[in-house]
Amino acid sequence: MCPSRLDTKADQIIEAVLEIIEHDGYDAAELRRVAREAHMSLSTIYNHFPSRDALLLATVQHWMDVHVYQPIPPPDPDAPIADQFIEVLRHVFEPWREHRRMLEAFIRVREGPEGSQLQVQGFLAVQQVIHAALDHGIEPDEFQDIMLVNGHVVHSVMLQYAQGRMDADAVLPVLETTIRRLVASLGR
Repeated sequence: MCPSRLDTKADQIIEAVLEIIEHDGYDAAELRRVAREAHMSLSTIYNHFPSRDALLLATVQHWMDVHVYQPIPPPDPDAPIADQFIEVLRHVFEPWREHRRMLEAFIRVREGPEGSQLQVQGFLAVQQVIHAALDHGIEPDEFQDIMLVNGHVVHSVMLQYAQGRMDADAVLPVLETTIRRLVASLGR
């Protein structure tokens, strides 16, 4: 179900889940509670979302569409590729700073049965930077290496942040250092 085309009842359900997660965290978003908070029956929820996993996935996707993946301003094409990556990372990370519980939900959903959809959504959001990287002469296989390593670092750092083991102010410097070192390792 596409978050931008949700019907009114699905919107109510997702809004209830968002409030529960923001207030009490991911584990509190139990379907009976969601039904109570959305003022509808469990069967109505199941008519829109076949499982809790599907509901949480739709909720996180919707939140990301609204907060994280608003049009990412295109990076300065004349800037070094590392700076372009970092600019996009800053844009994407900022909403998570204010919504740590949503980041925890993102991580938990990403590890779930349909979590790969969140990776696809993230890839599409940074696609413009990918094109810029290729325009800077980075070979596709080199770029894949950068994306793989950076993806693991981003996941690890975001997990530590979501769990309260890393301060928000430490996240971007770690990501920036990683990007700069990866790009420098290519001689760029």
